[in-house]
Amino acid sequence: MRSEDDFSFDDSGYNSRGFDIYGVHKVTGNSYDARGFDEDGYDKSGFNINGFNCRGYNKLGKNVNGKQIEEFDEDGYDEDGYDWFGYDDAGYDKYGYSEDGYNDDGYDIDGFDREGYDEEGFSKSGIDKRGYDKEGYDSSGFSEVGFSRQGQKKLYPVNNNDDYDLEGYDCYGYNRFGYDRYGFNRNGFDRDMYPTDKFGFNCNGIHVITKTERDLDGFDRNGIGLYGFNRKGYNSKGFDKNGYDYYGYDKQGYNEDGYNSLGLDRQGFDEDGYDENSRDRQGYDRCGFDKNSIHGVTGTIYDVQGYDCHGFNVENFNREQIHRITKTKYDHEGFDSSGIHYSTNTAFNADGYSREGFDEFGYNCYGYDFGGYDKQGFNVEGFNSQGFDRHGYDRSGYNIDGINRLGNLVSAANREIENYPCDAG
Repeated sequence: MRSEDDFSFDDSGYNSRGFDIYGVHKVTGNSYDARGFDEDGYDKSGFNINGFNCRGYNKLGKNVNGKQIEEFDEDGYDEDGYDWFGYDDAGYDKYGYSEDGYNDDGYDIDGFDREGYDEEGFSKSGIDKRGYDKEGYDSSGFSEVGFSRQGQKKLYPVNNNDDYDLEGYDCYGYNRFGYDRYGFNRNGFDRDMYPTDKFGFNCNGIHVITKTERDLDGFDRNGIGLYGFNRKGYNSKGFDKNGYDYYGYDKQGYNEDGYNSLGLDRQGFDEDGYDENSRDRQGYDRCGFDKNSIHGVTGTIYDVQGYDCHGFNVENFNREQIHRITKTKYDHEGFDSSGIHYSTNTAFNADGYSREGFDEFGYNCYGYDFGGYDKQGFNVEGFNSQGFDRHGYDRSGYNIDGINRLGNLVSAANREIENYPCDAG
């Protein structure tokens, strides 16, 4: 339990250990001091400077007297096979992840391995180790075989007839086997000795049926129609007759429903009404908090269920009843999210105090109740709730009958003059 000094703050707003009222240290700027201990004196693993946690046990599950904690066996594991930190003998937690955050298959909770790639071989940005995205295109927009997203071929320079470009063609357009890009040799035959390609065009680009440069559907040997659209319906810039590309987006990058590839409309909001920072038009996030972490309904830092923007309640427990600092179901004082102490199974610890520091009669260790009064009804200044001290005098030195400590009866009007002489004249 913290000392009284931990609740006293200097003019700069810090207590004797350098923490402010929110538990932030003045030197480090976070929840831990320079030695790695929080305002309660525990490190990130929940142990104090002497190596014991809030329940009085060390990392081996033994107390200061060497007694083994009941929940753990002599090897330091509980009945479910997990140690104090929540890891089994193989080093994995109950969700199957090791201390460094990877499961037995080598993937983290987001599905990426230690090199940053998922099971399909793509990084978080969707690029594989070769530099291609999930659709097979590199950063320049071309596939491994040299086609763009719009179906255009990538051109490669060839210096002389002894050179071949990356597609394998010389400066005359023939590969090392003697065939051009359309599959014809220098004599006008394909590999099967047919004089036309699969669309009915010969080596000169004339269709075998129409006897023109276009087939029955109006396409030429390159698959381009009369109005500039290919067989898939896209023009040289990659857009169809309605102005949408292969992925369904117009020149401004929006689909027919008005959303771009990020799922945002022209005003920058998705179909649920949130922008790229997950805030609605009023500035609230998906949980109802504004940029200052104030909830739109309650007007406080907590939502209607009592949780802040980070998912923790006023006692620092999340919705799964795990404590923010200890990472267990108990806080530093040994109380769970319901305020029940682990050792007594009641709302009071072994010393008889609740999480808030009050005993069953409502008094703290200094003898004051929640309102700040002792068992005789007096506060730390010595006055009761009516404003009289133990001798029956108020702060001005008068009892309830208007008699001062000298035994003189003074009227209420004269008392006002005594208290505020400047107002009398």
